[in-house]
Amino acid sequence: MTANARAWVVTLSYVLVATLWVLFSDGLLLMLALEDQQRLQSLKGVGFVLVTGALLFFLCATTCVAAGSRKTPCDLGVSALIWR
Repeated sequence: MTANARAWVVTLSYVLVATLWVLFSDGLLLMLALEDQQRLQSLKGVGFVLVTGALLFFLCATTCVAAGSRKTPCDLGVSALIWR
């Protein structure tokens, strides 16, 4: 896979997860109808960061393996993985 294709995979994966999160997480909170909506919105934001962070790590790690490198994403840096 070319560097440009890897960049598109990472970007589109992030866009997909982020869009689904935005569309469905508010609806879920409304369905639960819990009292402390402000705290739940904050927790939802933290959840978003954790989920998309894990997705980014997974995509970078698999890109590293697919590229045949033994170095980890932290060794190379995200830009080095994408723009190789």
